[in-house]
This record gives sequence, C-alpha cells and structure tokens, in this order.
Amino acid sequence: MLFYNSRPIAINQKEINNLKTLSGTAIFVDIVGSTALKVANPQRWIILIGNTLNYISQINVIFRDHLVKIIGDELMIFIPDKVLKNENFFTIIDLLKTSMEELPDNKDLKLATKAAINYCECVFPISFIQQKLDYYGKEIDLTARLLTKAEPNQIIISEKFYTKLNDLELDNFQNIENVCQESFKGFATPIKYRRILLEC
Repeated sequence: MLFYNSRPIAINQKEINNLKTLSGTAIFVDIVGSTALKVANPQRWIILIGNTLNYISQINVIFRDHLVKIIGDELMIFIPDKVLKNENFFTIIDLLKTSMEELPDNKDLKLATKAAINYCECVFPISFIQQKLDYYGKEIDLTARLLTKAEPNQIIISEKFYTKLNDLELDNFQNIENVCQESFKGFATPIKYRRILLEC
C-alpha cells in the first residue's frame, strides 16, 4: 500500500503514472561525534543530541512545520516551493547557519553539526507507512550524497540551490567557496556544489 496526499492507493503502474511530483528544497543535517558520545556517556548523549535536534528543528516555523524525520543523529527537512517564495531561499541558509552555531549562553549544551542543501525539481510526496509523510526521488538521494562531503561546521549546497540565491544576498555572505565538481554513485554526470564554512 502506498500513501499519497493522505490517500491510500494500490501500487500498480496506472496509479504510479498518475502520481504528481513537486519541487522544493531538501535539507539534511548530521550531528558530528554523537555515536562515540553515546558509547562513552549515554545520559550525556541524550541531553546533547536532544538539544541539538530540537534547536535545529524549532529554529523557525519553516523548519518546524516541514520536518520529515529524524533517524538516529540525522535530520531531514523538505520545504516545498509552494510554501517558500523565491526571495526566501537565502532564509534557508541563514536559519540553518544560525541553528548550527553554538548556543550563545550555553555553549556546552549542543553538538557540532554538518549539513547539505539541495534544490529538487522532481520529488514524490509519498509514504509506505500510513500517516507518515515522506519524500522520494533521485534529488533526495543526491542531498544525502552531498552531506558526505561536509566536514563539521560546514554546509554543502548544490549548484542548483546556489542559483536560487540572488547576487545581493550573496554579497552579504562571505564564506561560500568556489564551485566544486564530483561524480556521485547513481548519477551519470558530475554534480556541482559549493561549501559554506561556518564560524563556530
């Protein structure tokens, strides 16, 4: 059984052909060093991973209302275009940057993170579990691949997402590096991306 727009449908070729895709921005965030901490001090791990995940997901209603899932120490957000106007793409970077920085008053209450942002043009809003919204597609997979290129306190953005930012916004953001290009498993052509360094 497949669930689409809260409607259960039988999985057959006719129904699949009728599925509509949507476009939007995928964000993956990974907490750095949480596995080692969980082994060394499970109680401390619960405090820090809880604070970190909560802070990122609650930084703004845009993130809070479009949180898809948390798997272990990794968080996924998907923001459809219909709820994010073009002039707000830079807001995603700004919010993510703020959520990844240290808490000003309690520097030891959250863990370091790394993230990836990708603009997706063809995503299936489907789920295989009732009442659990999820998103599938090659561009979602690519976001996860891009995350592997991030180091702690870095955000990787695809070139497709970068082109959504206007020049005026970029002038106010000095830490975006030049474009890189690399081949990723499952993608026939090399993928372009950029690295944002955070001052944490």
